[in-house]
Amino acid sequence: MGRLLATLCWSAIPIWTCAADIPPRKQRLRIGAINEMELKGTKWFFYLPKKLKRDRRSPLPVVVSVHGADANLEAARGCAEWFLTFAERRRIAVIAPHFTENHPWYQALTIGGNRADLRLLEILEDAKSRVPPLFIKRIYLFGHSGGAQFAHRFALVHPGRVLKGAASAAGGWTFPKPDLIYPGGTKPRRDPLPEFQFASFVQMPFAILVGDRTRRRCRMANWTMARTDMSGQRTSTGR
Repeated sequence: MGRLLATLCWSAIPIWTCAADIPPRKQRLRIGAINEMELKGTKWFFYLPKKLKRDRRSPLPVVVSVHGADANLEAARGCAEWFLTFAERRRIAVIAPHFTENHPWYQALTIGGNRADLRLLEILEDAKSRVPPLFIKRIYLFGHSGGAQFAHRFALVHPGRVLKGAASAAGGWTFPKPDLIYPGGTKPRRDPLPEFQFASFVQMPFAILVGDRTRRRCRMANWTMARTDMSGQRTSTGR
């Protein structure tokens, strides 16, 4: 009996070892529909245009749409829905992460905690592993309210990953002021900050959107002028 138990225990070792090496089964994706995904506790939405059925080889661009502060899961899904018509017209994929639950203060990239910007990069890699034609080296990035704060700070830290960006009604901005505490400036509060690449950022096509009734319009104007001063480019305004 002892020899039998020893044989069974010994033979069980490679079985468990192999089981641990088996990767989790990939979720089946629906084309032309919003897929709810999850990565390391962070939920995100993924839309693949119907045109992907006819052309599965050409590079598939990505637009990332980021929600405002305190948004629930349905609001994050709504950020994906904003771009569905655009996605079908231009053959572009849409990713909309939900940062509220697992990335508090994601607007400031959650410095010192669970970094929201790094999680977005992981989401892009996960999406690429599921859809190989996905082009994730440089993305289109849009954010509204708190998402706009995230968008411009993500672009400041990762300018090489953003092809074009837009920030709508951010309400708060990071200025190139080393004497002003982050997130208003670049002076660390407690935790070390990543490198903000202002020189690269100002060369990027990046739209700043604000409505007539949006609060803190002066702060937005100051940030726009600071960006313009660094780039040497003219700024256009309109209603």
